[in-house]
Amino acid sequence: MLPWAHAAFGYLIYHWYTARADTHTHPTGLSALLLVFGTQVPDIVDKPLAWTFDVLPSGRSLGHSVFTLLLICGLLYALFDGARETELFAFATGYASHLLGDGVNPTVT
Repeated sequence: MLPWAHAAFGYLIYHWYTARADTHTHPTGLSALLLVFGTQVPDIVDKPLAWTFDVLPSGRSLGHSVFTLLLICGLLYALFDGARETELFAFATGYASHLLGDGVNPTVT
């Protein structure tokens, strides 16, 4: 997926979840920024390390792992002591949507 497609996909998933949870909250301010940033983090980690620095074997490895998602979100939760749950949820949703979006095409074809 292209970066803007990851951002749109992440927003749609966030919106769908909040509509199903009857909160109908749209990401605003810091939550929106972290949602969009979360949709880009796997590529921000993997692409430079694989293509520029030749540290990783491919552009979809370390950052595109569910374990990395859990590690980063766990560290952020511990760092903020659970005080920023809305923002953390937006970031985690964006990150997870990126992984889901990258996995759709190989799964379908």
